Amino acid sequence: MTKTDSPPQKSWFKRHPVWSGVLGFLVLLLVFLALMAFLPVKVSDTSVSNPAGSHDEAIARIDAIREAEQASGEINPVCLSTVMTHGEKT
Repeated sequence: MTKTDSPPQKSWFKRHPVWSGVLGFLVLLLVFLALMAFLPVKVSDTSVSNPAGSHDEAIARIDAIREAEQASGEINPVCLSTVMTHGEKT
């Protein structure tokens, strides 16, 4: 057997520059999405906890919210706030 000398073949990336660019973009996109999924995001939450002191106070707050929603007329009546309760503190 004789060994034939053939010119060295170009790498896949040089032979397919468009697909190389697409592949590179997809790799960068996956790295970016992975970073977005696993790195913490800082959120400046300005809400303050204000728990109700009693069951009756909580029900009164919900009633006030529901009345305000109904009075605004901007919310479909089916979508108004709903409270599921046992009727007393549990």
